[in-house]
Amino acid sequence: MINIGDPWPSVIQHFNPETDTRLWCGCMARWPDCTPMLDPAILVIAEAIRARTGPLIVSSGFRCQRHNASVGGAPNSQHLLGRALDLRAVNEGSHTTLVRLGMELAGACADYGTFVHIDSRLRRIGDPAVTWSV
Repeated sequence: MINIGDPWPSVIQHFNPETDTRLWCGCMARWPDCTPMLDPAILVIAEAIRARTGPLIVSSGFRCQRHNASVGGAPNSQHLLGRALDLRAVNEGSHTTLVRLGMELAGACADYGTFVHIDSRLRRIGDPAVTWSV
């Protein structure tokens, strides 16, 4: 896991903890039980998707339990573990590609229309990504 202030892996070129504040919890560690962290695997997946779609906007990354509850997140959300990102494609026409690549590369993918949820939960080789309808 990567915490705020940790060295950023060199393979992560386009997601910067200094400028992409939505990688971190919306409460920004105001509460003692909020320890922001991210799974490097989700960032590697996001980089691979970005290479094909062009720029991506992160709308949500790690969430502490309080912030997750305040935005209506699932009680067992992968955001709580730092394993999920909600992304939006910048380039017109890239949303469909974002969804397709999320299905191929991520452990789970859900299309919410205005953004796409991806996460790095583990899955067996050959198994499809976990999906759900929204």
